[in-house]
Amino acid sequence: MLKIETIIFDWGDTLIRDFPQYDGPMAEWPEVELMPEVEKTLQELSRGFNLFVASNAGSSDAELVEKALQRVGIAPYFKAIFTGIELESKKPELAFYRNLCRKIGTPPGRCLMVGDNLEKDIIPARRIGMQAAWFSPEGEVEGDFWKIDSLPQIIEIVKRRAI
Repeated sequence: MLKIETIIFDWGDTLIRDFPQYDGPMAEWPEVELMPEVEKTLQELSRGFNLFVASNAGSSDAELVEKALQRVGIAPYFKAIFTGIELESKKPELAFYRNLCRKIGTPPGRCLMVGDNLEKDIIPARRIGMQAAWFSPEGEVEGDFWKIDSLPQIIEIVKRRAI
């Protein structure tokens, strides 16, 4: 495995809680809420890694995702935000991940994808050679990725992979 340089986060239910009762862009929801320990984790990771957001973001483009991230105070941690609109593809299409790596200028093997959806975030990222961490407080599954039940566990993963 290669050294991790870049960490890419899914958005809904990875960084910000996805409230199913709300429709439309998250930036316009009456409430937005960080997932547990997100800010502490991003603060630590931003000291040594390039951080990005990549999401299907059904009703949002990168600008609207950034507005939602601003509402909860974490937008400054990210170098850029990408959605299916900017990447001209959607998860779980492999083109989504290939276009993402091309746009950020990092080879897949040096990227760590962090997401809560095994089929959309983790499996396709692994198929193109990215490293991956499945954020799932529940459920067990075997695979060639890390399974984490809290975001601070990413810090330990990247410390081991920073050599």
